[in-house]
Amino acid sequence: MLAPLLAAVLLADGTATTQSFDGSGTPYALTFQEARRVRPVSGGQLYLLSPFQKNTTNAIGFDRTAEGLHQKVKVSFDLEISKGREGVGFALLSTKDHGTTGEAPEVEAWEEPNLKGSFGVGFDISNPPTKDWFDEHGNVYGRPEREVSLHWDGIEQFNKRTSFEFRGTGVIPVEILVEQTTGGSLVSVTMRGNRVYDQQFVAEMHPYEARAAFGGRASEQNAEATVDNISIEWLEPSQTPPIPTRVPVMDKQVVNGGKQTTSATARFPKSNDHIGRAVLTLSLDETPQGMDEWDRRATIRIYDDKGEAFELVRYMTPFERSWTWKTDITDYLPLLKGEKKIETWVETWTQGFAVSIDVDLYPGPIEYRPVEIRNLWNGYWEIGNKDKPFESHTGPTDVAVPAGTDKTAVRIVATGHGMSPNRDNAAEFMPIRRWLTVNGQSWSNLLWNTDVYLNPVRPQGGTWKFDRAGWGPGSISEPWKTEISSWIKPGESAKISYRLENWENTTRNPGYPASHMFASQIVFYRRS
Repeated sequence: MLAPLLAAVLLADGTATTQSFDGSGTPYALTFQEARRVRPVSGGQLYLLSPFQKNTTNAIGFDRTAEGLHQKVKVSFDLEISKGREGVGFALLSTKDHGTTGEAPEVEAWEEPNLKGSFGVGFDISNPPTKDWFDEHGNVYGRPEREVSLHWDGIEQFNKRTSFEFRGTGVIPVEILVEQTTGGSLVSVTMRGNRVYDQQFVAEMHPYEARAAFGGRASEQNAEATVDNISIEWLEPSQTPPIPTRVPVMDKQVVNGGKQTTSATARFPKSNDHIGRAVLTLSLDETPQGMDEWDRRATIRIYDDKGEAFELVRYMTPFERSWTWKTDITDYLPLLKGEKKIETWVETWTQGFAVSIDVDLYPGPIEYRPVEIRNLWNGYWEIGNKDKPFESHTGPTDVAVPAGTDKTAVRIVATGHGMSPNRDNAAEFMPIRRWLTVNGQSWSNLLWNTDVYLNPVRPQGGTWKFDRAGWGPGSISEPWKTEISSWIKPGESAKISYRLENWENTTRNPGYPASHMFASQIVFYRRS
């Protein structure tokens, strides 16, 4: 039986929420699972999880201390957490949806704080290893069970395994900063000086009036977690941001084995000089005949006025699941003007998917405005075949840099495809190092995704949980984006090339050779 415990304490000065559990601070309400030998507040700290409790959910909800909207929310608290099951979470509760006072709302899993209209951060101490390739558990490699996730409006947006241990290592100072930006918010999370998220863009998370909450959950294995020295500041009053211009592209257009490509005409404004961010929304749903049960390669392309195609988004369909993704396409603003053909291709051979696409153009400031984008190298090319060297496609290319350019970046999206009997199970399941070289300066990167099992689109059917070369089922492939401004000169030509490490495919599969699906562009910016 849940027993709410109300603590009447003094309201802190100003608009900050503060609490050190010493008899003063912001009023709060506890929802705590009753158990012998358990006191929620003890020793000047709050026990979100007690070592004497199993199969428990506890929470604390604070009163609202700041009315209205704010550009920044600065959060700090001390967290101490053990190993065990399952974890804790922090949330900025929307007062519109969850009231201005009282208990925190019920949450199925506080380590994944999915709440309507609200932002949350989860600290997950349990992702049990599994040997089953196809079950709902993702940790097939037995990686450390220490994850920090970001949530918005009831959906997990991002999830990361930390590079450092935070379980059973004493008190951890946690800092969270949420900053309003054009088209959404930037989120930074720091734990004991280690930056877990660094200005991570969360699309469409605009300022809202909020109050604070924390919660913890333990299952069949107990855990211990405390929080203390809570300080939450709402800074710089804000206003509701301008409504974006929504450009509909396609609505549940079917791609299937008989028609893998579908296109539509998008009608963008003639000018977007006042736009500070462009966000593309992609949704996959069932067709009237059902949905493809496999993960499939897919792209979204836009055509310029001369008919040249530019890849906007590379995505991989999930194993038989509907989902909606939002991704920043601001670099393509030079193309998002007037009427444009946009198409999506999905390599499906069955019922396929119903595809919906919209683009939202957000008015607002932007530090560097993209003024021109050009294709570099694009194709689907074999790797590891000395008779067909990959570098013959991506060899040195001379690129004229426009005069007046203030910043330049190269975007590269590469995904590996093909498997055994190709050597090393290439190229889907093989990491490979690569280099981008500009005027003699090189940058290196390993084409390998080890966070596939943390994809918010989980669980899925099939082998959704395995590491892959540049992609994962149910995900958008993020570009390897490199700023090259210091190594080029506006008004002059730059020599650019891309290469892979030396690797020979000694057991080639003639029907499905190891290959990289490759797209790249160079973007030129001017300071606004």
